Amino acid sequence: SAPRARRALVATALLGATFLAASAANAEESSGFSLSRFSPSESGSRWFVTDSLNLQSSAGFTLGAVGDYAYKPLVIYNTSDNSERQAIVSHQFVTHLRGSFMVGDRLRIGADLPLVVVGQGEAGQIGLTTYAPGKSGAMGDLRLTADYRMSGRYGDKLTTAVGFRAFLPTGNADLYAGDGAMGFGLHALAAGETSSLAYGARLGWSYRPETRVDRTTVGSEVILAVSAGVKLMNSKLLVGPEVYGTTRTTSDELFATASTPLEAVLGAHYELSDSVHVGAGVGTGLSRAVGEPTMRALASLDWTPRTAPADADEDGIFDVEDACPTVKGERTCDPKTNGCLIVDHDGDGILDREDACPKEVGVAQADPAKNGCAIHDRDKDGVVDEVDACIDVAGVASADAKLNGCPADGDRDGIVDAMDACPNVAGVASADLKLNGCPPDTDKDGFADNVDACPTVAGVASADAKLNGCPPPDTDGDGILDKDDACPTEKGVANADPKKNGCPVGAVVNGEIVLDSIEFATDKDVIQKQSDATLEKVLETIKKLPATNRYRVEGHTDNKGSEAHNIDLSDRRAKAVVVWMNKKGIAPARFVAKGFGSAKPIATNDTDAGRASNRRVEFHILEAAKKDDTKAAEPKKAEPAKVEPVKAEKKAEPAKAEAPAKKAEKKAEAPAK
Repeated sequence: SAPRARRALVATALLGATFLAASAANAEESSGFSLSRFSPSESGSRWFVTDSLNLQSSAGFTLGAVGDYAYKPLVIYNTSDNSERQAIVSHQFVTHLRGSFMVGDRLRIGADLPLVVVGQGEAGQIGLTTYAPGKSGAMGDLRLTADYRMSGRYGDKLTTAVGFRAFLPTGNADLYAGDGAMGFGLHALAAGETSSLAYGARLGWSYRPETRVDRTTVGSEVILAVSAGVKLMNSKLLVGPEVYGTTRTTSDELFATASTPLEAVLGAHYELSDSVHVGAGVGTGLSRAVGEPTMRALASLDWTPRTAPADADEDGIFDVEDACPTVKGERTCDPKTNGCLIVDHDGDGILDREDACPKEVGVAQADPAKNGCAIHDRDKDGVVDEVDACIDVAGVASADAKLNGCPADGDRDGIVDAMDACPNVAGVASADLKLNGCPPDTDKDGFADNVDACPTVAGVASADAKLNGCPPPDTDGDGILDKDDACPTEKGVANADPKKNGCPVGAVVNGEIVLDSIEFATDKDVIQKQSDATLEKVLETIKKLPATNRYRVEGHTDNKGSEAHNIDLSDRRAKAVVVWMNKKGIAPARFVAKGFGSAKPIATNDTDAGRASNRRVEFHILEAAKKDDTKAAEPKKAEPAKVEPVKAEKKAEPAKAEAPAKKAEKKAEAPAK
């Protein structure tokens, strides 16, 4: 009814008013924090973030300023679609007033005071926290630094330093210019230069008080910055990118997007004079994190007053570089002698007063007229030209004046050792560097004729000098060497089973009749006609053996397909062979047929040739049959296992133990599944 609806509406309005009142009571305003993620290098550096490490006493002191404009460094985003909701700080311009001075030639002390000149934005709320808008006219946290040069010097390929930073709470946290508490950090610096390139790197850690902002926390962090650039205009101009960022040190925020501001700046730094350096750069944020702007623009100005360094001995070498500052000397590349009185101008270890050639590196000689002079050795082989028989070709010393200084030829075959593959055995010249200077090898088997017992027939190595270089023996001439032939005096066939390899089909070896391939119709137990010749030979052997002998006919497959199918197929094929024998007049009771599937491989199943060898039929001789067993049924142990069918190959399966890959390909033997 209408009255009931009005009461419900009034109740809903009261409930909403109560909720809003509770929310307003619990709402709080953010205390603010130091927003800018840009922390400039010390004055005098030729980079904005990394440091060129000009830590030397001649640097004196440097004063300068860096202007930093950031567009939208603090923005609230909608959690539903990550779109921008409100820019708490849309524009921020900070001027960094900085300075540094050297203590000796290794320690640098620096200071940096940021001033927020411009700050604009709109107030916003995240949850129950209200964030004040950016405002202008605020002082930031004063940064004090101390850096110590560990290795290298300014301009070297590698200079390293370590340092400490302290942040004093001089900034206004409510205006996003300070953290409101003391902070500090440690860092390691590296820089280097070549004639055309320069680079810098910074790795550090900084402690900051924690402040929750949106969905992340601003606090202690790891700092990383790298830079690289090219030097132009006689090294006065340096142009290159800088990539810098921080990430939180807590495990749940380490490298998380919201807590890992990352920026890239392309900058240029130019030396207007020895004292004045300027720089400019523009960059953008690479992720979406607190303090990371959409765009950042930078400009720098540094002034280093130059005064003439002291030169007490007035030799043109400043005292800081002069190893002998009170004695006028000469400039050298060695810091230990730079600026000292040189008495050995050519540096050959022979004093000028004793050196007959003071401006030419030489050697000590007994003759004063030649002492300190170079000994002429045109081919640089250590044999002086006066006694070198081969003055233009590097060689070795020899007692034979005709060979002194000439290339060595130990075997005197006219081919120098450096080009002689057999330097200790006289040989002949050859276009093949591996044979040049070696005795001839007529049959090209790798054995020189002088040690080859069969110099005109290629052979193999042998400990017997009478057989070295001769072909290995194959008595029966079946192509299977005697060392691999189980029947070396009978011509046979290859078999994967070493105990039957080289034996003829039908031969009895170790209680088993040797077989060649028995081929079946694809995935069937039908024997192909071409296998009759092999079975006939086996039949002839059985007829020659005692009539009381019994035989186990085994079927084997490779591992393709299910094992149940393999056992069934191999069992049926074994029985098919027994049936063939029965038709030829051999009593069934003399055979036991059994399929083993892939359980007894004689070769690997990882290759076609190996699988072809594993698909086979074997005849094993059992104990003699009893007289009343000639018509008995086949033993129960030969019953085939139940199997599941799988696809078969097109051609027949070989019964031999192992067939070479080429033979297997020619026969195109069918797999057992």
